Amino acid sequence: MTNTPDFIEKQPEKHLKVDFKKNPFEKYQNKFSTSLSTLFMGLILFVIGFVLLGYSEGSLKESNTVQGLPLLEAETLTRHKGLVKIIGFPEASCQLNIPACEENLIYFKKIREEFIDGKYVQVRQDESWTNFKLGNVIIQPANAIPVLNLQEKSRVESEETINNETVKYREIITGIADSEKLIVVGELINNEIKSGSLFIVSNKTNKQIISDLKEGKMTNWWIFKLSALLLLTLGIGAFVLPIIVFLDIFPEFGWILTTLVFLISAIVSFIFVFLSTVVLTYWWLIFVLVGFVLIMLVRIKSKSTKKPLNFIP
Repeated sequence: MTNTPDFIEKQPEKHLKVDFKKNPFEKYQNKFSTSLSTLFMGLILFVIGFVLLGYSEGSLKESNTVQGLPLLEAETLTRHKGLVKIIGFPEASCQLNIPACEENLIYFKKIREEFIDGKYVQVRQDESWTNFKLGNVIIQPANAIPVLNLQEKSRVESEETINNETVKYREIITGIADSEKLIVVGELINNEIKSGSLFIVSNKTNKQIISDLKEGKMTNWWIFKLSALLLLTLGIGAFVLPIIVFLDIFPEFGWILTTLVFLISAIVSFIFVFLSTVVLTYWWLIFVLVGFVLIMLVRIKSKSTKKPLNFIP
């Protein structure tokens, strides 16, 4: 350690002092800007969480709608309009000419595979519907969602020469015959079903159709629900935590307080997601129960009301 010469005058240490009486907001300036940006981010996460929550219920709308419709026999269908679910044997308006197929098909799918590098590879796929009738209802299925259990109707294996090269190929034809019962879901307008927000043609049973629709959408339902739960948790936490930090509430607890905030946010978000799912799924039952309770309250109140006593002789 070196000694300071006596002729050098020691300078007193200077400390930066902020007079908060002159500028009280300066103490919280950095915290305010950080908290404001976090609150804005929390609002965005909250809105996205709500949107995903709505999409989750919409993902099962098709299967719930089909499940709620009564299955009507097409032969006895009279004076119906709007969304219907009918069943019957199809009567084709014209025949599909399929080589090597003895059945009359109303729908076919032809897959062409060529033998390349020691294995068959699909190179083309063709499919086609023909219009048909179920009872007196005309079905134009070109725009329908097919929910089908296809059986192989014919198979052709051969060779052909293309550009001086011999190509080995096979064509597999699957389809629906007019001897199979069909279920059609769609908008019945002027005794025709040809379009609509929900238009399904299927040769499966009613239970199989509902199961297939739910199976295809259930994964999306869980993804939407879990994503909404996560975003709502982060959104609520992003609202509460900046307020605590800004006001210097329990600053000594640090990460413990942060963990507690997000744990409570997760619990609140879970309850909200659960209740919203119940309400959106069983809204009609809740409506009936509320109406029943109101009617009972009105009846109880009317019975308990007594006529005022008349003291005038």
